[in-house]
Amino acid sequence: ITISQWLMDVLKREYDIEDCILVENGVDTRLFSAPTRTKQRRPTVGFVFSVTNVKNSQLAISACEELRQRHPDLEVITFGNVRPRKNAPLPGWIKFHHSPPQKMIADIYARCDVWLFTSREEGFGLPILEALACGTPVVATSAGASPQMITSSCGALVEMEIDAVANAAKCFLDMPEDEWCAMSEAARMRARSFSAKTSSEAFEQALIKMTDARNN
Repeated sequence: ITISQWLMDVLKREYDIEDCILVENGVDTRLFSAPTRTKQRRPTVGFVFSVTNVKNSQLAISACEELRQRHPDLEVITFGNVRPRKNAPLPGWIKFHHSPPQKMIADIYARCDVWLFTSREEGFGLPILEALACGTPVVATSAGASPQMITSSCGALVEMEIDAVANAAKCFLDMPEDEWCAMSEAARMRARSFSAKTSSEAFEQALIKMTDARNN
């Protein structure tokens, strides 16, 4: 049992394992939700900060630096479980929250007009679902399950390049209010299709299938 098509492809390509069951992660919308809203008065972008190279936070930082040239009043919010370091710094104009509680994480997502997901590799990519559940469109690289989660109605899949991330994010920041609100609602609906209940039921069915196969 695995959680993304990307991992299924790895199992097949690297280990010749084809007998896999896909059970995608779900999001708990009781924890990750936010009231219906309009765009922020001050353009706001967010991302998860990590000192781990594979998470590629520097790409998000560089894209935000480019966005600031077009939106000098840009606000950037991030959070992570490890504080910035000398070898993995954060510019002073980015607001960092260290290991915030779950409720605050939902509030951070909901304070943003667009969320950036810039990982090089991922098993799944739960921040995408969490942001969508809070009504925040997502600009994502094609890592983990992002190709399965992101559609043009709730976000954008982009190349792992600064200009690609910045240009896609700018589209959301510059989007007319009514169009952005429709995107925000589509993001919520997309997240609901990956609900924790649906995921739990799929996992249960996978276990039953495996047990039946073993007993037979």
